[in-house]
Order: sequence, then structure tokens, then C-alpha cells
Amino acid sequence: MASIGNPYVPEVELFTNTKEFTYLADFFRANQCYTNIPANTIQYKEFWKDVKDKCINGMTNSAGIKITGIHFFYLNFCPIERQYTDSRGRISKAMDFPRFVDLDYDYFWMVDYCRMNGKNLEGVKGRRQGWSYRAAAICFHEFYFYPDSRSIIGAFLGTYAEQTMAFGLNYSNHVNSYTEFRKNRAPDLAHYVMARYQATVDGVKVWKGYRSSVEMITFKDKATAAVGKSASWFILDEAGVFPNIINTYGYSEPLIKDGSSWTGSAIIFGSSGDMEAGCQYFFEMFTNPRKYNCLEFDDPENPQIKIGYFSTAVRGRWGTCQNPNSKWYKQPMVDEDGNSNQEAAFDDIMWLRELAKGGNDHKALHNTITQFPLNYREAFLRNKGALFASPEMLEWLGKVETTPSLRGQAQRGKLVYAEDNKLEWRIDETLEQIVDFPVKAENKKEGCIVIWEHPEKVGDGVPAHLYVSGCDPYDQDKADSSTSLGSFFVYKRFYQANKTHDIIVAEYTGRP
Repeated sequence: MASIGNPYVPEVELFTNTKEFTYLADFFRANQCYTNIPANTIQYKEFWKDVKDKCINGMTNSAGIKITGIHFFYLNFCPIERQYTDSRGRISKAMDFPRFVDLDYDYFWMVDYCRMNGKNLEGVKGRRQGWSYRAAAICFHEFYFYPDSRSIIGAFLGTYAEQTMAFGLNYSNHVNSYTEFRKNRAPDLAHYVMARYQATVDGVKVWKGYRSSVEMITFKDKATAAVGKSASWFILDEAGVFPNIINTYGYSEPLIKDGSSWTGSAIIFGSSGDMEAGCQYFFEMFTNPRKYNCLEFDDPENPQIKIGYFSTAVRGRWGTCQNPNSKWYKQPMVDEDGNSNQEAAFDDIMWLRELAKGGNDHKALHNTITQFPLNYREAFLRNKGALFASPEMLEWLGKVETTPSLRGQAQRGKLVYAEDNKLEWRIDETLEQIVDFPVKAENKKEGCIVIWEHPEKVGDGVPAHLYVSGCDPYDQDKADSSTSLGSFFVYKRFYQANKTHDIIVAEYTGRP
């Protein structure tokens, strides 16, 4: 299946005849120009008029499959660094136009939906999936085809925004060199360009032109850096290293609004493997898409929960499957028409994980998982600190969340003093255990005691030193609005081989 199940994307069961979408790029590769029609002729003007229409309204191929205008622009006018195989069979990288792939098809349709319906898109994805390339294409597509438009490329660290801006400037240089869409850029800076030129009217110098612009902004020093501006597109790159991303978005949302109307859209994305200081804040946004006016998707493990867009590593994975145990061994993971072979990609990724488990490098598996995540929780794994600290924890979390019998073993209740001043355990199913983190401001924070296994007794007593406990106290004793929770865990050590051991048996997490 190529593109099924995304509610914001026209469904396509199998992509065919997709080379028709890149006919201009193919012509350019062969001729270093886009047409041989003589310039300044009617036919030449009609040619570029047709191309402009496709850049704005999209194109439908002979199989009835339609792509958006930005996607058409990206495929034919935005050279990127991409993988290719030379005449000797060597795999290398070089500047070339993008290939059509189902992953991009979904992305550009989601972007089109956002812009037409006043929505935003937030996504987390694996490495090398081209999100920065595509973000740059969106901004410079706006630059060339929509007068007075403004696009902002933002990031916490300047290096990320500079890279995306550099991609866009490279596209712009190509468009200015080889098309009839060329625009003078004044100013023409690495961080800011505007489409305009200077003219003289009645002896007075004035600025004329499209007046569209693309600006790069970094938010490291202050979340208010974009306040007072406006934007058709607002890009926030590498959200996982963005510790002030919630405040940045909050202060910047008026950029893409006029009163209650959405006049622009935000695209907020982060790469797995780059989840650091801003991880928990990006996770908060990702798991509350409606709160930030973003497209909503079902959590595959719990359809009652809505999340942002997760771009799995099994789509758009270039090369051939290297797993010798797979039926897809040595077969391409993306076919000539851009259909992802997700089975082949899955087998290839699992083979990498098996290789990473060997040796003495304990981080190898962690790095392999974060580079090529298969679900959004894997994408949020971190190297420093932890939202989900290790592959082993993540694996257990998935087992707990998808196995009802494990969840049902938890008893919720309270300890009370009964007759003779003895402490007793009383089950109270009305109490609520805290299981979702980070805790949302609107949720209850009281928590309750949870017991998975009651004390092991030998005779009338509990074996000495069988249980140990640890406490993570409150950051502040009194703070009504604080989300800081206290946690107390009881851990059962080894006693006998035929008994349970090395497990957590009781917990209290909450803030009374």
C-alpha cells in the first residue's frame, strides 16, 4: 500500500506513472534548461504559464494521481543532495532533483490541507527524511508565487535554521538562473531575502516587485523573537532541542492569525536522535495536537488518544534490504514509482538492531533505534536524561500499555489503621492512578497507592532485606500550580528462584 489511512491525504493504493511528475527535471538533466522553445515567442510564454499553473494548482498524471503545486515545484525546481548509483555500481551522493516517493506525497498533501483549512502540522520523524529540504521548498514556493507573503524559518539553535535557509537560497539561485519566475532579491542576505527591485519614478527611487520575503529567526535568547511579525508559513525546526518551544509558539501564534482567522500555518518538527533539552516540551505539544491547532492522528496503540504526525522509518527508506534472513534480501525498499516496501524496510531495520545488540557498545542499540524509529515513542528516546531513557524501558512500556492483563494486576487503594491499630490495605477503585506523563495542567495530580504484588511472607514475617524503597520528593512543598510530582517505589529483590524477583511491587506517584 502506498498512501492509505491518512485522513488528510487523497488515498492511493499503488503509485504508477510517477515519472510524469518529474518531466521538467528530466528535461533539465539532459539539456541544462527547461525548454528548447525560443524565448519571447507565444509558445514560450504559454509553456511557462502552464508550468506556473502546475506549481500553484498541482498536476494530475495519466493514472489519475494528483500531486500538489508545492510538490510539483519541489520535484522539478529544488535540487537536493540525494543518493545515486554510478555506472560502476558505487553508491554516492550528489546534487540532483528529488525522486518521487510516497512519503513526500503524504507530506505535501497534509501541508496543503493545513494551509487551506487554517491548521498546523507537527511531526516527529527519523533521520534523513528530508523535512528541512521540504520546509525550505514551502517557504520559497511562497516567495515566488504569492506577492506580499512572508515566511519565517525558525529554530532554537542558529545552525538548524541556517541550514534550512541555505537549502532555500540554493533553490532560489536555481530558479533565478533557469526559469521565468526569477525575482530580484533586495536585501539578499543569508538570513533575510525580499523579492523587490529599485526603480526611479519621476526622479524618485522607489521599491517595486513582489515584496514577498523569507526570514530566518533563532529563538535561543528569547521566545518573543518573532513578536510583531506576520507569516504565511512559520517553520520551527528541530523541536526536540527547543526547551522554550511552547512559549515560542505561544508568543508567535499571532503571526499566523488575524483575529480568529488563521492567515498562515505553522510546521513544527523534530528528528529522533536529536531529542535533548526540549524533548519533554515537544512531547507535550505532540500528544496534545488540538491544543496547538495541529492535525490530529490516532495513537496506533490507543485510538482514544490523539497525537501529531509520526513519520515512520519504514517509509522512504532508500537502498536495498540487507537482512539475509528476509525474503526481500537485496531488493529495493522503494520501487521506481516511489512506493515504499515497508516489509523490506522493517526487515532491514530489525537486522540493524540485531547487529547493534552485539559487542560492548551499550549505546549502539539506542542509537540505531533513535535513528530509524518504528513508533513515536522510539522517536522520543533521549541520550541525556530521559523521557524514555532506554530501549529496554521502552519495550516494557509498550508491553504494559498493550497487555490488559498486566495493567489489571495493579490494585488501587489506600492504607488505613484498623482495629488494634494495625495497618490494613483497602482497595478503592474510585481512586485514579497517574499513568500519563508529563502531567497536563487540567488533570488530577493527587494520585494513589498502587500495589502489583503484596508482601511475600515466610511464617508470620517478611524476609529481612527483601524489599527496598526509594523516594523522589517534591521540588516545592507548596505550589498549587506545580506539576512536580513525588514518587515512592517499592522494589522486590531476589529471594528464591521460584519466586518473583527484581520487580517493582508498589508505588505512589502524585501531589496531594
